[in-house]
Amino acid sequence: MAEAMRWALLVAGATCALTALACHADSGTPGPAPVDAGVDAPPPDASGGGHDAGVDAGGDGGSPLQPPEEGWVAVSGFYEACQGQALGELAKWPARSWVSCGPGCTASSASTLTGGITERLVSGATGLGEHIYYRSNTRLGDWTYDELRQLPGDEVVAVVRYKNKCLASAIKDDAALIFGAMDGDADWVGVFDPASMKMTMSATPYLLDTEVRRKWWQFDGGWGVLANEQIRLALTPGDATLTVVEPTSSYKSDGRARGGRVCWVDWGTTPSTLRAWTSALGTHTLLDPPANVAGLALGDQLAVWVSATGTNSVIGAFDSARLAWMPVDASPGSAAAVLGPDVTGQIGGGVISATQGMRMAMTANPSSGNKANGTLIFDAASSKQWFVPSPRGTGSEVLAMSASEVLIGEVDLVTLGEYVRYLRLDLSKLDELRIE
Repeated sequence: MAEAMRWALLVAGATCALTALACHADSGTPGPAPVDAGVDAPPPDASGGGHDAGVDAGGDGGSPLQPPEEGWVAVSGFYEACQGQALGELAKWPARSWVSCGPGCTASSASTLTGGITERLVSGATGLGEHIYYRSNTRLGDWTYDELRQLPGDEVVAVVRYKNKCLASAIKDDAALIFGAMDGDADWVGVFDPASMKMTMSATPYLLDTEVRRKWWQFDGGWGVLANEQIRLALTPGDATLTVVEPTSSYKSDGRARGGRVCWVDWGTTPSTLRAWTSALGTHTLLDPPANVAGLALGDQLAVWVSATGTNSVIGAFDSARLAWMPVDASPGSAAAVLGPDVTGQIGGGVISATQGMRMAMTANPSSGNKANGTLIFDAASSKQWFVPSPRGTGSEVLAMSASEVLIGEVDLVTLGEYVRYLRLDLSKLDELRIE
């Protein structure tokens, strides 16, 4: 409950703060700058997305859906070369329409902009209680647009744009308000703080030639990045200095955060180890699992993953696989894995997971070659499971889960790099779910 309230306050602050920023940067040096906090943005349109009367909300006919030309305000602290801007009038942003895609399924085009390409690797979501916060990263013309929305009402929370030469963060790791900014061969990372109405950028860049694989996330009290196999956290509010809390060079994956805990999987041991950091305990081993941990996800009640065997488990080639979970607030020493059903042959590739309550959802990477590509949903309370196949020629990636639905990113197996549709699966209709 506390975390759901924290996120409600976070996005409420972002709604007005992102749109009321003024840029006072006089030089090319990235960093926070004071902003005028007295201008409030209009609230999101409660009908589901914010749009002017007469705007074609579906994109299936009428005028092409384009971003508004006016109403953009420079974002304070965003790396200057990227020209970061926030939309001050969210009601001007095109609405998203949802149509039936089968029993218990509704779908929407991934891009709300006609001709836009929604990038798969830097779009994602996080689920908290009754809500899912999801951000679409869409390229159109010379600009990239980050559009943050909240389900189930699909209200627009914030829209930020920046020049195409800049990078956005991957937000599958609970980083909905974190942005990346690239100029030349260097990459800055920044986090927007609605309390101070500033975007604080990293003090030093990450060089792309040595730190190609980066993942960012937020947690209570700070933000962090997995870069060059190190876990680096900004531990002081308002300070962009990153402290290395896990310096080992072993391969790491599945960086996740909930509350004040940051977790990741360390593949330097056999089997892989579940490691964590908190301000009270520092960096520590949370769990020595009975088998490799793949596809870690943290929810309000559970930490879930696939318990896998096989020397190539790190790339999703499992000799055996079982669902596994433990309480999300388990303490080191008392943490123990609960092993669920055998899913060998059902799950493989790059496992992507989400969980909320006692339920979990997982999918296989479309490139894994699994015959049964789709979404596996399991209820740990009832021990029931469901499998929802993807339509032929597409793959499904689990993005987030709330108490009532699962959000899926649908991937074209030919292009792979972009989402084609967003799918919402109704958890009250599990026995009849079908994607068409």
